[in-house]
Amino acid sequence: GKVFDTLMQLICRLASYGLIHCDFNEFNLMVNDEEKVTLIDFPQMVSTSHPNAEDYFDRDVECIRTFFRRRFGFVAAEVPRFTQDVSRKHTLDVDLAASGWTSAASADFEQLHSLARSEEAGNHEEEEQDGGWDGGA
Repeated sequence: GKVFDTLMQLICRLASYGLIHCDFNEFNLMVNDEEKVTLIDFPQMVSTSHPNAEDYFDRDVECIRTFFRRRFGFVAAEVPRFTQDVSRKHTLDVDLAASGWTSAASADFEQLHSLARSEEAGNHEEEEQDGGWDGGA
């Protein structure tokens, strides 16, 4: 279950950066002998702001869940859900202009970001954690 949990955390961590892989499956993952995961094939990524973001997120989760069930007989007790376990902390989708991120959304984001910076002036920044799913612990 360790690699499975790592993959679920990776899906959530990508979403915390505003991105959904959209093709998260065994063909786009490399796992070495130390169980370190490398993810490849990013051209189809979309923003978590995409109208179908939740469906794409759930599909990525389900692809891994199905693969682990078929290949290893591993059935996860629970998996992350977009609306419950995704906590956006970064804006990499904006930087990459990922599909689903419109120029209007970018303008709105810049306004909000500017407001947030002015509100945070003088406040101490706290260390942020990436992702939101902890393996059901």
